[in-house]
Amino acid sequence: MTLKCHNDFPRTALIEEQPIVYPLDANRLSGSPSTFYFARLPRLKISSKSVQAEEACSQQLAAIARRVCWWEPAASTLKDTPLFLCRIMALGTWEDTCIALEYYGRNAFREALQNPPPGLFDPRSWHYWHHRLELLPVPSLPERAIPA
Repeated sequence: MTLKCHNDFPRTALIEEQPIVYPLDANRLSGSPSTFYFARLPRLKISSKSVQAEEACSQQLAAIARRVCWWEPAASTLKDTPLFLCRIMALGTWEDTCIALEYYGRNAFREALQNPPPGLFDPRSWHYWHHRLELLPVPSLPERAIPA
């Protein structure tokens, strides 16, 4: 069996054991061919549409960052993802939330809500997001520690 390189991989990832004889080594082999394990990986398609969509989404996230955290540059706001997501949950619009949920996913929102900064959430949004993300029972709002 010769090894061929092609782009027609199946969409499922399977690991198979198959004997492979390289054409250059066929004369040197005495006995059975070597056995290698290899994985069939799904074909990755990178189109200009996906790159453009990614760029548009990052521009939308930068616009959201400028809106929910106007006192900082968008780049520094986007670096701290959990804080950024908490600010979207507390201060963002419904469209902001939909864009961020599509980009970061539900689990990132859940992780951000489990360790929020004190003083950011009001009781209404705190309860809404705990019910929306199914983090029940709803804990009390985080409180600021005032040094004595």
